[in-house]
Amino acid sequence: MTKKIMIVDDDKGYSSLIQYKLQNGGYETEVVNFASNVLRLAMDKNYDLILLDHQMPDVVGSHICDYFRSEEKLKHMPIIVVTGHHELAEEVFKNYGATDVIYKPFEDVELFGKIKKYLGDPA
Repeated sequence: MTKKIMIVDDDKGYSSLIQYKLQNGGYETEVVNFASNVLRLAMDKNYDLILLDHQMPDVVGSHICDYFRSEEKLKHMPIIVVTGHHELAEEVFKNYGATDVIYKPFEDVELFGKIKKYLGDPA
């Protein structure tokens, strides 16, 4: 069964690029550009992992992590926060409920390595 990943990022160009790479890597993906849609979609669909931009115009990623960890259906879903805020330690994000962190810019090998760490191979 193909693993499903939700990509949450307000930068449409960036999220499309990540989506393209992940789909070519064998994952099923869906891009969400507004954080307000994330919670509804996550409850309605069965994603295996979320790549979550930390800084979005309508909410910060830590609020989404808090919500996911408070919902029975979502509390164990891996959330990898993607951020350019190098001044924030990985532990800060993990305290909010993130499973892992990737700092921008990153190499594809790091992205795929972290995803495989939580999901295994795509199919």
